[in-house]
Amino acid sequence: MMTSSDVCEVGSPPGTAQPRPPLRLRTNFLWSLLGNAVYQSCQIGLVVVLAKLTRGTGTQVVGLYDLAVATAAPVVALSSLQLRAAVATDRRGEFAFGHYLAVRLGGTVLAAVVIAGLAMAQGKPLVATLVIVGLGLVRCVDAVSDIVHGLFQQYERMDLSAVRQILRGLGSLLVLAILLMIAGRFVSAETALLCSAAGLLAFSAFMLVGSEYPAAARLLAASGSPARIRPRWEPDVLKRLVRVALPLGIGLMLVSLTLSIPRLLTERYLGLTALGVFGPMLYLVGVGQVVVASLGLAGGPRLALHFANQNRPAFDRLVLRIAGIALLIGGLGVMLAAWGGRTILTWLYQPAFGQYKPVFIVLMVGGLFSYVASALGFSVTATRRFSAQIRPLALTALACLLSGLVLIPRYGLIGAAYSVGVAAIVQMITLGMTLVLLRSRHVWHGQAKRGHAPAIKPAEVTAEAAFDGPHPRP
Repeated sequence: MMTSSDVCEVGSPPGTAQPRPPLRLRTNFLWSLLGNAVYQSCQIGLVVVLAKLTRGTGTQVVGLYDLAVATAAPVVALSSLQLRAAVATDRRGEFAFGHYLAVRLGGTVLAAVVIAGLAMAQGKPLVATLVIVGLGLVRCVDAVSDIVHGLFQQYERMDLSAVRQILRGLGSLLVLAILLMIAGRFVSAETALLCSAAGLLAFSAFMLVGSEYPAAARLLAASGSPARIRPRWEPDVLKRLVRVALPLGIGLMLVSLTLSIPRLLTERYLGLTALGVFGPMLYLVGVGQVVVASLGLAGGPRLALHFANQNRPAFDRLVLRIAGIALLIGGLGVMLAAWGGRTILTWLYQPAFGQYKPVFIVLMVGGLFSYVASALGFSVTATRRFSAQIRPLALTALACLLSGLVLIPRYGLIGAAYSVGVAAIVQMITLGMTLVLLRSRHVWHGQAKRGHAPAIKPAEVTAEAAFDGPHPRP
């Protein structure tokens, strides 16, 4: 599944592997947008397939799937330590890729154990517990894959990442649909979902070993690094890497926890059937987040370069541009939900979903605020003050928890949607205040004091390297 054209220049001498130059910012953005858009569409497609092929059980199987995702996501997020961002920005080689891989593998094993414990603690029937564990293991394998994509990002080759995202998304959708249709003829819907989880796990492992690892190995070989990808178990170095990346992991865990809290509370107070309605609508909010995330992945390194070079006007312009696009996307989402929400929900899922149009509208309003918050989060990350986001994200998770505890038992699904909106508003405000504070404390061009580090020149280091590798700092 890997060809020499992935990493070699056309016309290079036979037997040589000469890396292509980094792609342009716009090209990387377009590849990132394409990969993320297809992958996110396939994630929504998984829920659509579940809703369409398990109509006889209502929305309970969809709720079980969403419960598994909500259980596993925060655990995997914390264990991953957001090492993809650290890999992508470590252009000066402070840590070898083998060190990142070792930490990710160790964290993934620990996450799998914790997910299994959480699944058993929920007291569900055996099949439901195994479904949660199985889908959690899929997330764990995806986490190992994610760090390989960080290597593609480091070399500014988002085309390599996007192609494999597309293959992974489409393949997962096909595997789920086929196994659900076959197994659903002989066993219950829950057991069919368990068989599908096993198939998804096998396919995810195949993509990692058969496509992503070889691509990363050839990319490293073309750059003069050892082509063999293997973990490097050097305790002192790994401890230092964990200390460096821990704020990243905490921040990503808080983001994931904020997304999981309304789902977990909905299941607790309203049941799996209600979660099977709420979860699919929440997935649709993630469509706009794809564009914002692509902007952040492509523009973050450039923001970092402007910040490191003390170029205040360029930094401010790019922040406003990304935030403005995020606001526009959110506004379009709200209008689409208001004018065609019933049709969208009925066509995508089931006719019964159409009655929940008001919940969908509230969720899209919350999505508008969350898109702007994400844009501000990428801007804060570009300053390399990694720990600065922990307090805003902790306040966001707390606001989501408290509002959910009050609103969901009293108002049902519309209360769950309101809790999502409250969290998004808190996140936007607190991250905005954090960015303003960091911006005011930074020494910009013309304000440099004696002994201040000189600006980084593009000729000396690429945009990602402006982060200067991992240092104590989503």
